[in-house]
Amino acid sequence: MLLDNRWVGYLLMKPKESTEVIGMSSLDTDKKHLTASNPPKSPEKLDTEQRYKSQRKRITPVRFKETSKDGESSIDFDVSETQPLEYQMFESTGMPTCSAGHQLLVQAYCTDPTRTDDDIKRNIRVLNGQSEFMHAIGPQNGLEGMLAAQMVATHNMGMEFSKRAMVQGQPAEFAEKYFNMATKAQRTFVAQIEALNKLRTGGQQTIQVQHVQVNQGGQAVIGQQAQGGGGNETKMAQSTP
Repeated sequence: MLLDNRWVGYLLMKPKESTEVIGMSSLDTDKKHLTASNPPKSPEKLDTEQRYKSQRKRITPVRFKETSKDGESSIDFDVSETQPLEYQMFESTGMPTCSAGHQLLVQAYCTDPTRTDDDIKRNIRVLNGQSEFMHAIGPQNGLEGMLAAQMVATHNMGMEFSKRAMVQGQPAEFAEKYFNMATKAQRTFVAQIEALNKLRTGGQQTIQVQHVQVNQGGQAVIGQQAQGGGGNETKMAQSTP
């Protein structure tokens, strides 16, 4: 279902032009804004950034609300009195500017099958839901933000196909088709989780042996199993006391 042009025009409208890198100049209004082209951070800016990081867990997702002007309803940001919109946008999308983060939220919104063309209150609930989904993933930069939006889209797709597979009275082949599509979406979601984990850990894996006890005359076997092209290959190290 396509969005009404009125909603699309508003949703795609940039909230404001900003070159500010989310790092925190809004906490100190008397200091010069931190931009991408600035030289290395001064001690004052580092202090501001540390204060921002200490508050990150208290920053809420971006929220939307209904506003009315000249008798016409529209959707606007529900700006917090205590939290700058830039901080909320960064925590929800990982994007350094409001315009880029807003675009990701709109893209995630467009993948939700419960949106409508004529119910502004439902659309606000959908927008807030997608924002909360991405905030729960917690993207830390733009790349993670784009992956988080894809994860939300995959989740929406998997849930919609699962719902269609459960429709009573439909032909069995239809139910099977939707079930298979839901399964593919769910597998894709798992792969996206693994990709996000690799981004955050650099692809490193650590195996830690905390305690090994070997009885008299026994053997300690410590190994790692790897999947090779020709099947399972097990590398073992044996130790005899």
